[in-house]
Amino acid sequence: MPWKPKHRELVLTMWPTGCGSARIIEALAAEHGIHVSKSAVVGIAFRAGLAFCGARKKPPPPRGPRPPRVAMTPEQRAERERARAARRRERAAADAGRPVPPPRPRVAAAGVPESLRIPIWEIRDGACRYIADDPREGGTCCGHQTFPGSPWCEGHRAECVAQPGRQVSTWVRFRRVA
Repeated sequence: MPWKPKHRELVLTMWPTGCGSARIIEALAAEHGIHVSKSAVVGIAFRAGLAFCGARKKPPPPRGPRPPRVAMTPEQRAERERARAARRRERAAADAGRPVPPPRPRVAAAGVPESLRIPIWEIRDGACRYIADDPREGGTCCGHQTFPGSPWCEGHRAECVAQPGRQVSTWVRFRRVA
């Protein structure tokens, strides 16, 4: 339905008063006998430059140019580094005063053997390569006999390898209707 000037004028007079689009739709239906959607009313108001709370606000004026960056002198740079180093020392001193929590004991799952704690550089073929502790603190491996075709023992293999499940097909048969 093409909008007539009198319909458009009604929308543009009612919109700034704070009436909702539902009231405007009711007024159009009562006065002119036309039925329009909410989107149509909002579109007319938007294209006329009206926002939801009156006239559309103007964008803020553009900012002026940024001040130029001033290069730091070597003395300023050295002072900044000294301040950073002092802050690092303060944080380290504060951290040193805090008690370090003991490492949590690792609970092995059922069927997983107790690690032999062999250093990682001494692991040979046929020994489980499962990392038993924190690799940053030495890195020891399990060391038990491996499962055939796996780098881990039977217990660690069960822990690390997901068992294959039933595959779900995404293929759907397409029937052509002529």
